[in-house]
Amino acid sequence: MLVVGLIAAAVIYFLAANQTGADAAGYNIVGGTADPITLDESSRALQQVERLGGKPAVLALKFHRWFLSLWHGRRLACTLAVLSAAVALLCFHIVGLMGHDAGD
Repeated sequence: MLVVGLIAAAVIYFLAANQTGADAAGYNIVGGTADPITLDESSRALQQVERLGGKPAVLALKFHRWFLSLWHGRRLACTLAVLSAAVALLCFHIVGLMGHDAGD
């Protein structure tokens, strides 16, 4: 399970395009280069959310966007690698517990 998960994560990592600017709310142009501004970085959008729902709404929005970013592009590969390692460790732990019960 661990090997398959890590291989899948490596394939996704090398095939996924780095998605910069996919969710851009605007662009900041400095010195001839355009840097995307996401909704999280847009102060106007954050002020609007804060006016409507307060600081907890801003924190919830930031957490929601962070969580959604884990399932796209190269971050998906890292998420898959961590999840496969966690599941493999859980399986090893369960097998270890089952081995102790059989020996008693």
